[in-house]
Amino acid sequence: MAKLKLIEGSLAGKLISGHMYFYKYVAERTNDHYDLYPLIIMLRKKGNIFEGINLHYVDFKRRQIIYDLVTPFINTAKITYNTRIVVKTLRKLINTHRKFRHAKVCLHRYDINHIKSKIIHINPKDWEKTIFKPGEVFKSGLGGKIQTTKIWKQTLILARKS
Repeated sequence: MAKLKLIEGSLAGKLISGHMYFYKYVAERTNDHYDLYPLIIMLRKKGNIFEGINLHYVDFKRRQIIYDLVTPFINTAKITYNTRIVVKTLRKLINTHRKFRHAKVCLHRYDINHIKSKIIHINPKDWEKTIFKPGEVFKSGLGGKIQTTKIWKQTLILARKS
């Protein structure tokens, strides 16, 4: 068992699409902002770049909405350690259907070279309780801290526009 902040899971050997992960991430300096501790549902990986739905960009109510939308894409009838989300169809729906608008604005790309901690693999049985644990820390591209509620509000505005 491994732990980072309040999030528990096992150490990830490799990143696999359809699984949930938590880690410390330090982005390159930009004018934008980023989540220092992303909690993602990984959708795909190409080389050192991977993409996932970072649930920290939305408030707890919308995390539940996203979770409820992705669970029909679980590959097993009963949730086990080997359960994963079938992401190919899910990715298409995120980009084309309005009901997935909150997930769409939470899609972010990450460079594996910017991960600055162990990567925690969240056991599928723990996904739902983990999404309600506050682990987000938002930073400006220049390193200053940004209030979580400000990010949640910005994400909500973007989702409503999409």
